[in-house]
Amino acid sequence: SNDREIYYTTDGSIPGVNTSLYQGPFFLNKTATVSAVSVKDGTIFSDVSQAHFVIESDGTPPEIASLYATKDPKDVYVVFNEPVSRASAETIANYEIDHGDGVYSATLATDLKTVILKIFPPVEDTNHTLTVNNVTDLSLAANTIAPDSTVNFYFQEIPNDDFENVG
Repeated sequence: SNDREIYYTTDGSIPGVNTSLYQGPFFLNKTATVSAVSVKDGTIFSDVSQAHFVIESDGTPPEIASLYATKDPKDVYVVFNEPVSRASAETIANYEIDHGDGVYSATLATDLKTVILKIFPPVEDTNHTLTVNNVTDLSLAANTIAPDSTVNFYFQEIPNDDFENVG
């Protein structure tokens, strides 16, 4: 029912109103037993439900899966093949673009795989290389992307009226 809340634990202990309130999906980076109860007005209204999750160790570092841009030439989207840590993904020094002044902002999207880079306008009609270092995944091992991982892109501005005449 909509007037009930779910409280949970990830250590197998009995949940209650003083434990974590479920607000949406969450990550487990190690084997865990999730326990949950339904609560209404501070009173538990359900039996404890439990699920055990076995998380195998991850020894695979993240990789750049793709790079794309939108109409704004200052926005570049870097997509990793797995969720990455916010701290490492949002560290500007972990990104370098040749032929320009570089990156001035990095924001991890809610999918935890896409980083929106705000870059100084790139040089038009030029091949560019984005180099990424020190980005880690969410595994317990915190695997780090291979040093000097790169992806190439070409920037060419398309006039707005070309967008309007497509299709």
